[in-house]
Amino acid sequence: MSDFNLISHPWIPVRWLDGRHSLASLDEVFRHAGEIADLDAAPHERISLVRLLVCITQAALGAPADMYGWPDFGGDLEEKVPAYLAKPEIRPHFNLFGDGPRFLQCKAAAGDKSYPLVQMSFTLAAGNSPTLLDHFGEAPRDIDSSSLARLILCYQNFFVGGSMAKKVKGNGPSLKMLHTFLIGKSLKQTLLANCLDAANAPNFGRPYWELGSPDQITGAKANEATETYLGRLVPLSCRLDVTANPAGGFAIHIDQGLEYPPYPEAREASATIVPFKEEHRLLRADTNRGIWRDLHCLALLRGTQAQSAPFILQSHIFEHEDGEVELWVGELIKAKDAKILDGVEDRFTVPHRLFTESGQRTYSSGVKYADAQSTLIFSAVKAYADSMMHASAPVDIAQRHFWNALDLQRQLLLELVKDPTPLGAASFGEATDPWTLAVRKAVFAAYDHACPRGTPRQIEAYALGLRRLRPKSAKAKTPKATP
Repeated sequence: MSDFNLISHPWIPVRWLDGRHSLASLDEVFRHAGEIADLDAAPHERISLVRLLVCITQAALGAPADMYGWPDFGGDLEEKVPAYLAKPEIRPHFNLFGDGPRFLQCKAAAGDKSYPLVQMSFTLAAGNSPTLLDHFGEAPRDIDSSSLARLILCYQNFFVGGSMAKKVKGNGPSLKMLHTFLIGKSLKQTLLANCLDAANAPNFGRPYWELGSPDQITGAKANEATETYLGRLVPLSCRLDVTANPAGGFAIHIDQGLEYPPYPEAREASATIVPFKEEHRLLRADTNRGIWRDLHCLALLRGTQAQSAPFILQSHIFEHEDGEVELWVGELIKAKDAKILDGVEDRFTVPHRLFTESGQRTYSSGVKYADAQSTLIFSAVKAYADSMMHASAPVDIAQRHFWNALDLQRQLLLELVKDPTPLGAASFGEATDPWTLAVRKAVFAAYDHACPRGTPRQIEAYALGLRRLRPKSAKAKTPKATP
């Protein structure tokens, strides 16, 4: 294994403002942060990399006392952060290999069983567990050092246990939540926009590399690493030791790391809280539900009825009172067992009015109206299937068609949040605003898609279900069914 330090060797996938795509070292990322457009990474990599880069930024620059300190914060990022990383007590902790400190690793106990490195990956097949687009066999993978660095970082953030880590308790702190990040016009703006002020991160803490090697983080240091803002951003969820495999490639040894208290004992800066029965829980992604349907939950800031928005937004959203913000939202979705189902992400250009009570009411009412129309589709398709004496109604087919159509029209709802004039004093379903028309059009298109009418019997069943789509209050305003 050759020398590889994450500060000086390229490993972070980025897209430059001039259109180039490349790998960049930590030093290059910070020195040229204003020239980089964005990260070029999958959802789980983006979450892990943003957390690392923000952690380094705030470890080097600190934090303003409150939201009024942001205009003077971070202007010297390109000089101060590389100088911080170059410190002799910091730099060795970013070595990927070697006998000294290593990035997110520590020496395994003698005799520990080793596993193929590929088992750390959430996207590559291992053994008899293929993924959708990967069916590689048992031969050792050719994984380079830059990919290895990202694998280790993501594994620590999203550790889920499994067959090779049955004795390791706890999960990575980035699991089981939908993450929200502000996106700027450059990576520098993005990083500064996702830092916290001291008012939103009173328990600031230090990153693990300032506490010593992972073997030394015990007692009070372990509490600081697992319960503070900076400590949780770059986690040590398990003890990892990457070694050369005699058969080729790398092998890993794994053991118990630090245990990170989950919500409600601790909360990540990018997480959203939503009410659930008589309690609260973290907002999660659902592969069957577009993220846009929960967008209003991200906007409950201080001074509104609740305070569920991510701390990131609560620190910065006031800066965009006269314009729009771009949000990146995503999650690595975990199944009930120790498996990853999927990685989801989305981007939204959001008007500032969404972060006001009136804007939230407009958006949430639009989503509720779509939900109500979805219920009508269920009733109509069920009536059609009952009339046809089908064993099962094609409800799922109709619902998918309906929500897929609205996924493409969601910007209409955001435009109404920005300017609710087309709604006037009416409610959704009563007015002829663009969102109401789009929803009703999607209703009839979904019904037509799932319920054919090519025979007399089908026509009779179709007419019976069609009555369910025309509630009395909407008969005069809803579009006609497609002939």
